[in-house]
Amino acid sequence: QVFDNIASNKSLSSRLWNVALRGLNNRETGALEAADTLLGLSLYGTDPQTTIRWIDVSKVRGRRLKTKFEIELMNDENPQSTDLFLPSWIDTYYVARPTPLSSMCLYDFMRWFDLARQKPKNKKTEFHEFQYGFLIKRTRPYLINHRKYNARQQTENYFHSLLLLFLPWEHSDELLQGHSTYAESFQSCKDLLLEANKY
Repeated sequence: QVFDNIASNKSLSSRLWNVALRGLNNRETGALEAADTLLGLSLYGTDPQTTIRWIDVSKVRGRRLKTKFEIELMNDENPQSTDLFLPSWIDTYYVARPTPLSSMCLYDFMRWFDLARQKPKNKKTEFHEFQYGFLIKRTRPYLINHRKYNARQQTENYFHSLLLLFLPWEHSDELLQGHSTYAESFQSCKDLLLEANKY
């Protein structure tokens, strides 16, 4: 249609104007920009303090490998080591969270904490020391984003994601809680997971 407009009988300025309008009306947008547009929120007026953090709630999560140099160095020092992956928030930091945070679910952990290598200098800052450094509590939580499964068509993935986010765990195997499906596991503890029920 754009080329038809260029070849039309209208004046050059009119044709260029038409092409420009079509280019602005038909463009790809991200999900957040589309949601803001549909809700009537001005994109330039959004809060710059709000930061989005992505959580991979899949049953099988991708992991980033260490660099070739790091793996070769590790093999020289300890050939038996299988620690090939870089630390991740879900599989490393959450699993190794300090004892005071042991009853905290992954959703709250990811919302409220940042990782730092050094102890915070501000004495009012709440923090927890653990083997990977310091978990520093934010004054303002992250906005959590993740894949949302359809409860009817992807039942097991849906309930797995709720258990992963809202049930405190140390190993992901614990999410089944002795049941054969994630749906059964969620039903057995749904009264305790009030935040998951609202979600």
